[in-house]
Amino acid sequence: MIKCSECGKEFDENLKECPDCGAKVIEERTFTCGNCGAEVPESAKSCPKCGATFELEENDDSLFIPLTPQERYQRTVNRLGIIKIVFIVATIIFAIILLILAIDTSNITYFIAASVYIVLALITCVFIDWCANVLECLSTLTQKKK
Repeated sequence: MIKCSECGKEFDENLKECPDCGAKVIEERTFTCGNCGAEVPESAKSCPKCGATFELEENDDSLFIPLTPQERYQRTVNRLGIIKIVFIVATIIFAIILLILAIDTSNITYFIAASVYIVLALITCVFIDWCANVLECLSTLTQKKK
């Protein structure tokens, strides 16, 4: 039995329209949850059985494919890696500029600024790695609960 979205009356799911008000039955497409295997309506943002949340990704056919928690975790780790690489390259370029200024002007202030900047950049890279490790631990704990 299904419930009519217009009048609320329950009727047989094999019917194409409500016998009381004539409202058409809209069939919603479903997919299988990658976490627990339950059938989930395509419009759902989370699995009604296990609670896994889905992030939607557009593919070539303009259909939306839900991402599993593992895929979302991997995407986040990949983004952190890209951020780290861009940050390291920017740091090297900026440090080189400061060192060139220190040599050209014989000013120790630029050399000290370059050194401090490099140390702060290294600390930031360690922090980014730490964030990735925390995400991995949280992902592992989430998997063990299920």
